Amino acid sequence: MSGFASGVDLYFADIVAELKEEHILFLEAALLYRNRINTKDVESQRLLDECNAIGIHSEKYHQNCYVVRNRFMVQASDLIIAVYDGREKGGTLFTIRYTQAMKKEVKVIII
Repeated sequence: MSGFASGVDLYFADIVAELKEEHILFLEAALLYRNRINTKDVESQRLLDECNAIGIHSEKYHQNCYVVRNRFMVQASDLIIAVYDGREKGGTLFTIRYTQAMKKEVKVIII
């Protein structure tokens, strides 16, 4: 499952899409809000087309849509892989802490 944000989210989604050609893998996009499915970004659209499922976690953008999406991804997963740049605030740190509070496994890649 990928949050489909620019950068690492799309990078890992691309790896899974490529590996799907030779392995039985499931790729799910966890989109922040409905309009994100209409992306004009060619690479994002290609990856959305590769998805087995697309979850839309809010009808419209709102201040907490990242929290809603990230909590869903943690609750729906057995293992979280987080790429973290060491910031003391932000969505990645919140998601790591939420994963730990939920007593789920988290692998952190520090960049």
